[in-house]
Amino acid sequence: MIQYFRAHQKLPDDFQSFEFRRSNYTCSLSPEELAVQRRRFHTQASHDGRPAPRIAILLVEGFLLYYSAVVRTLLDIRLFIRIPRNTMYKRRKERANYILDNGEVWQDPPFYFDQIVWPAYLEAHAGMFECGDPEHGKAIAPQNDEAPDGGALQHLIVLEGESCTKPQLALAACNVIRPSLIR
Repeated sequence: MIQYFRAHQKLPDDFQSFEFRRSNYTCSLSPEELAVQRRRFHTQASHDGRPAPRIAILLVEGFLLYYSAVVRTLLDIRLFIRIPRNTMYKRRKERANYILDNGEVWQDPPFYFDQIVWPAYLEAHAGMFECGDPEHGKAIAPQNDEAPDGGALQHLIVLEGESCTKPQLALAACNVIRPSLIR
């Protein structure tokens, strides 16, 4: 999907998303702030002072997104929203359901977070942070992007999610992404 988007600046015509079926599917920004950000992005991408007519940005998110060395090489900007275990647990419990790629609804069985989710998170991110500590460690900055799966990656931008609201995190992400647009 990422490779297709990079080549064509759009999603495949037969692409289907089921995200709208999530119980907590909402935009973190108000309609007014979303309009402001759209204007800023189009102005930033301007070639001649006029707002760009179209900007193609693919936001890829995932709990274990940065584990795969192959996927990491396809990403131009790497944002990592760090939150502590208790906040992650609380947010996961507040989520009523999760929509799988095939459209089916998934609900966590009892103890799934403690036995599967949190250990997988720690293991997948340990190589990216000093002392193997994704909760508190500083991001490791390697000289290149040749680390194996689960290893450190270049240009990782860590946003501390515990001290921010979802709208604040969305704006922080916009402020990181927008300057990278080619003028």
